Amino acid sequence: MVVFYLRNRLSPNGTIVPITVSLSLDAVENTLFPATGTGFPNLNDLEGEGIWILIAETSDLDSGGNSIAPEIVNVISKDTLHQELESAIGRIGNKIDWGTLQEDDVAPQLLELVPPLNETILRIILGLSLVLFLPGYSLIGILFPRKNELSSIERIAISFVLSFAVVSFMGLILNFTAFGIRSAPVLIGLSTFTISLSLVEGIIRMNLPVEERFRVPFDRILKVNLGQSILDKGLSILLIATIIISFSTLVYVMVTPKTGERFTEFYILGPNGIASNYPTDLKFGEEGKGIIGIINQEYENVSYRLEVTFNGTLIHKELFFLIENEKLDITFIFKATNK
Repeated sequence: MVVFYLRNRLSPNGTIVPITVSLSLDAVENTLFPATGTGFPNLNDLEGEGIWILIAETSDLDSGGNSIAPEIVNVISKDTLHQELESAIGRIGNKIDWGTLQEDDVAPQLLELVPPLNETILRIILGLSLVLFLPGYSLIGILFPRKNELSSIERIAISFVLSFAVVSFMGLILNFTAFGIRSAPVLIGLSTFTISLSLVEGIIRMNLPVEERFRVPFDRILKVNLGQSILDKGLSILLIATIIISFSTLVYVMVTPKTGERFTEFYILGPNGIASNYPTDLKFGEEGKGIIGIINQEYENVSYRLEVTFNGTLIHKELFFLIENEKLDITFIFKATNK
């Protein structure tokens, strides 16, 4: 079980509501969690089928003093699980009784807890070291534990090359697992790999004579031997320059991701879900129905305000929160009140 914390920045007292998310293996039936109206499109038979589901719920009440029904997440695709879970938590947030809110146009949002190092240069340095250098360096320590087997420049250069190979191979493996290529699995995988090899490397070095063990020559770290001949020095300088250029290019690509055009899709459909048969001729007391659709293509989470007016008069207002690439279809029902 994990806990998310939801905050409505319009709440004057800064209320923070805990949302618990738990994993459960249930026998799904048609009557399971009827209050949510949640369907299970990935199942052909809803009767007695045991499936894993995520249940998001809170002990807080809605504006009427009633318990808020839990939201159920059942998504087989690992690529959409995070978005579906965040959307489910957002729907719970829209039902919570936040009290008297301040006047604003922003809907309740998820509280983003930013780690202390998240916005610092130290995060980039540690992250790039773990990805580009440390895995290969720990592997080099096992393959060449003696100090005279490789020069300092060779050891550094091969560490970068092997790190690229290790990270690529690990990404390929994760891509075919349920974890996927995400920050947490990559961090855990690389950390486990690097620490495990470092321990093995330490054991191997302890079994070598002291005079043969490789150690980092901190006293001579700035006096790297580039070779005796002009050719050796030239090749060493070229190799160092190639590593620096590759490293700088990778950093640039990581910090400046390419995004497409930012926009929000907005459309209005008829009652049958197509762009026709709009209710335009209603008698007194008759109801009309239409579908209002919004798709967030802004490459970020966005709060929206929907207003419906009739002859300049506001007849409906709704605030909602959409994560990136999330789609929302709202069934809008109205009634002819004037003869």
